[in-house]
Amino acid sequence: MDFKRFKKNVWFFTDKLKEKTTEVTDWLAKKFSESAFVLKTPEELDTFIKKSKNFTSKETWKTFEKRVLVIFWDSKTDFYKDMLKFFPILFTKSWVANDSIKLVDINSEWFTKEKYKFDFVPWLIVYQNEKFFKEIPGQNNIKKIVKNTTMDIDKLIDEIELDKPEKEENNEKKENIKEEKNNEEIIEEKATKNEEKIEEKIEKKVEEK
Repeated sequence: MDFKRFKKNVWFFTDKLKEKTTEVTDWLAKKFSESAFVLKTPEELDTFIKKSKNFTSKETWKTFEKRVLVIFWDSKTDFYKDMLKFFPILFTKSWVANDSIKLVDINSEWFTKEKYKFDFVPWLIVYQNEKFFKEIPGQNNIKKIVKNTTMDIDKLIDEIELDKPEKEENNEKKENIKEEKNNEEIIEEKATKNEEKIEEKIEKKVEEK
């Protein structure tokens, strides 16, 4: 068997698989951005924040705190696609705590960076009783809430120890590219060694004859 041709076929089908996976992920991300979970106007954002107003029970006259969570994120980064995995978890935890959660794409035409000043994206802002309550900057800090097994998201937000955020999207992208390159080099190196061993065996048999 022509090992070089076999190796080329392996790379061809691997690239095709990656291509199809990317297409599906991009399609899902597009549909997600069009869903009701993403706020599309400043009016929608203001209305959503108003939902954080505390309410008093007419039966017990007890006042209950209400929170809403808004994640500002960049649809041009890898974290945008990660939200396909993270958001269902965050939504469930918010629902259990009787909170609400939505997202805002900073690339939206209506979004103005001057009004919402933050240094890093993604940026989770918590509103309570229609006012700013807390901010959780950077995807590593947001992932802490996602990965923590505690379902009480209010407790997680109150007690979270924040890491200093960095330009995580760029670093993550560089690490992914580096890892993919290393994997490709390892596979190619193994394939080359196997090919050399096969050629040596063939040469030995030819010499014996």
